[in-house]
Amino acid sequence: MTGSDQNAKPNSPMDSLPQGVSQRFEDGALRISLPLEVYGLPALFRACYRLTDRCYVYLSPPKAGLIEVTLISKSGRASETDPSAGEFLNDLVDQRLRVDISEETRAIRDMIVSQAFAAVDVIDDHGRALQRPESQPMGTGDDPEGLTQWRPVS
Repeated sequence: MTGSDQNAKPNSPMDSLPQGVSQRFEDGALRISLPLEVYGLPALFRACYRLTDRCYVYLSPPKAGLIEVTLISKSGRASETDPSAGEFLNDLVDQRLRVDISEETRAIRDMIVSQAFAAVDVIDDHGRALQRPESQPMGTGDDPEGLTQWRPVS
């Protein structure tokens, strides 16, 4: 490293974003424009919530598929906004992945929860869903779902 490299200020995560994606304000606030199509509202809200201990977060109403997120450090120091914004951008990817995995595994999770709270087995020993016996149509008697006619939990 040369002497001038040692004195160089490290780049902010915001410096590497494409032109027009982020905007800095005099009070240290940082506004980031994000495509809803890429992240989705559930992931965006989760990532914003995770910052609320360190930053004030403002979401503008979406326009043309973009939503603007404004962050400002609770300490009032502009130097703390950039690291929080960098963490926010990484957390957005993490939260989007979590939302996607949640959707992909919903059926399995619902089956596990159903089995955990059922008085009878709804899955067999091999993890397959048990079928309601044909002799017990839905909506008959005191057990409209026919659950008590399945095999009892052992």
